[in-house]
Amino acid sequence: MRDVRSVMHKGAIHVGPTESLVNAIEIMLEHGLGALPVLRADGTLTGVVSSTDLLWRSELDTGTVPEGFFTRFTHEDNARTFVHLYGRQVCDVMTRDPISISPDMPLNEAIEIMRHKSIHRLYVTEDSKLVGVLSGRDVMHVLREKLLEKKPALNDEQITQKLHDILSKAKWAADVTFKVENGTVIWEGAARDVTDLHAMRALAEDIPGVRAVEDRTFLLKPGVGFARPKDLLPDEWY
Repeated sequence: MRDVRSVMHKGAIHVGPTESLVNAIEIMLEHGLGALPVLRADGTLTGVVSSTDLLWRSELDTGTVPEGFFTRFTHEDNARTFVHLYGRQVCDVMTRDPISISPDMPLNEAIEIMRHKSIHRLYVTEDSKLVGVLSGRDVMHVLREKLLEKKPALNDEQITQKLHDILSKAKWAADVTFKVENGTVIWEGAARDVTDLHAMRALAEDIPGVRAVEDRTFLLKPGVGFARPKDLLPDEWY
């Protein structure tokens, strides 16, 4: 598997923590960016300002500072809220200490971080200094390359063996049978639900040499009994 360095965008448009919020917004709009890394004077990463950070602002009537007797006991939180709502510098609204990764991290590990944290980009640092950005778009380029990779086509016997190997390990798979004829995988038996049908199709289509997938299964429909997949309404497939 490739590492982050081989995929990331080197360098990045950035701003400093005392940059005006208006200038940061203009840079993001001009370059079509959803976020900007925030760097100290020595090049170290201190934060990130994103479009999400800008949604909570007094100008947009989207936030207020709590008032009342008990707010004196949470004065620090309330002061911080006020700064975010009314401050005019990047440091007032930025997310501090964003997640950063090493350029030598395996790409699949970086993708897992993006997936589990639900973030669209990771900042890549060496010695705390920004050296690049890994974005969801960068990952899409890699995925496209993988999907377009040409692999040697298997014959019917090899496809059959491959399917047997996969199904023997896939405990979640439906209890169905199949046969392979001239590169066409033919599924037979009873599927439990539409998800099974999608899984069987995806399983077969991922094997090089498979030209088509034919579904001869019955689908168990509550209250109806067994039905052929071809008899399902279009919106029942998804």
